[in-house]
Amino acid sequence: MSLGGAVTHWAGAGLAPLLPFWLRLRAGRGKEIPERLAERRGAGAERPEGPLLWLHAASVGESLSLLPLMAALMERRPALRLLVTTGTVTAATLLAQRLPPDLAGRVTHRFVPLDVPRWAEAFLDGWRPDGAIFVESELWPNMTAALARRGIPAVLVNARMSPRSARMWRWAPGLAREILSRFRLIFTQTEEDAARLRALGAGAVQSWGNLKAAAEPLPADPVELRRLCALLGGRPVFLAASTQPGEEAVVLEAAGLARANLPELLTIIAPRHPERGAEVAALAAGTVGEAAVSRRAAGGQPGPGCRCMWPTRWASWGCSSAWRGWPSSAPRWCPRAGTIRWSRRGSAAPSCSARTPSMWRRWPARWRPPAAPSGWRMAPRWPRR
Repeated sequence: MSLGGAVTHWAGAGLAPLLPFWLRLRAGRGKEIPERLAERRGAGAERPEGPLLWLHAASVGESLSLLPLMAALMERRPALRLLVTTGTVTAATLLAQRLPPDLAGRVTHRFVPLDVPRWAEAFLDGWRPDGAIFVESELWPNMTAALARRGIPAVLVNARMSPRSARMWRWAPGLAREILSRFRLIFTQTEEDAARLRALGAGAVQSWGNLKAAAEPLPADPVELRRLCALLGGRPVFLAASTQPGEEAVVLEAAGLARANLPELLTIIAPRHPERGAEVAALAAGTVGEAAVSRRAAGGQPGPGCRCMWPTRWASWGCSSAWRGWPSSAPRWCPRAGTIRWSRRGSAAPSCSARTPSMWRRWPARWRPPAAPSGWRMAPRWPRR
């Protein structure tokens, strides 16, 4: 065991007595389900008969990216049962909604145990999976060590490693090499991710592209979609999806700038965590006025006087993203934050991803962003949190 491995082992064991209190605090904020807190300590195993494959996805995006993989595995192995773990309540809720009926009966969901050595041991002793699949960047030292001790093969799919994360892992090269060596196979999103993982000591690495590209579009009720389209008419729409705390303020500021050219612009903000809807609505009310803010959860509609709308239920996301005729997004200027994307419904605008002002010449003049204010810059993506 490397020095880093020993540190993470004893750190996890030392923090274990305090973690139940932390979990109860999270449950009080709606981040955990009180009745299922035992799952976070590795308890609650109900192993089904036959071969069992464990798949772990941290949150919403990773969970949805597993759906096509799960369908393919079930088709090839009809007797296979799946144990799917997630780290968030939102991911668990959405996964239950999106699982096809023919798969739901063969899939069991649990919340992943925290990376405490004895909790990881309890989880694996109870479920006894025949294999494990981790998604993206779930590199848990104590859990992967417990898998390796039992000889359970593990695979990392849709793996990513940002330059910043790679630099951080170089401070613990032994630990990085130890964790990555426990995966029989690693499939990355890009060749750049593969190169960074190889540099950290990963062995069998292949780049197969982003698994999320194989996911089905978000479902949308066709009747509700037609109704919303009729309410919107030809209004331009600015959709900011899966936003995190702090990003909505940037969205609202950019929308205010865009409204100089598009006075009828409707801004739709879908927070990554729906329970933040009231908080985000209050922020918007202070920016555009309470009368111009509407929340779907409160029965609001995108009427003529509405400037900001929140589809706070995950079921509304499909309608938010499925309005027909939306082209690929064009970037906006943001104050040291990242690219904000906006679109106009019902247009034949070119399908391009503009990253420099020169590329905006392909867009109609009334869609082009105003000149960037002093001190602002364009960034290619949201910052990682």
